Formats: sequence, structure tokens, C-alpha cells
Amino acid sequence: MYVKNLSRADKKAIDTAIRKAKKEDKKQLSAQDSIPFQQMYRDGICRVSDNYYTKTIRFQDISDILKPR
Repeated sequence: MYVKNLSRADKKAIDTAIRKAKKEDKKQLSAQDSIPFQQMYRDGICRVSDNYYTKTIRFQDISDILKPR
């Protein structure tokens, strides 16, 4: 992993920097935090920006209905 001519102190400094970088990268984000939107309405319409809207549709799970008995 390391170049052979690195000193022990250099290797330790690199390990410390890598561990610190990995620790700082772990941010606890939920799905809601990762999806940018301005407002979510009760009817499923989502205002993404001033002039852009999307519609969420909820489907019923029909796998039990279709399963042969």
C-alpha cells in the first residue's frame, strides 16, 4: 500500500489522515434529506422548484391477490 521509502512517521500521518477523512464522510442522511424539494402537499403533488412540480402515486400491493391459492 505504501511506497517503500516512506518513514514510519509518514505512514502514521497518512493512516491518521485517511481515518479522519473516512470518519468525516459518514453523514447521517435520510431519504428526505437527500431529495431536494420546496413543499410536499397532502394530495401527492411535490413542488420541486418555482415552476416545476411532480406527482406521487401510491399503488396498493396486489401480490396477495394475484398469488395462486
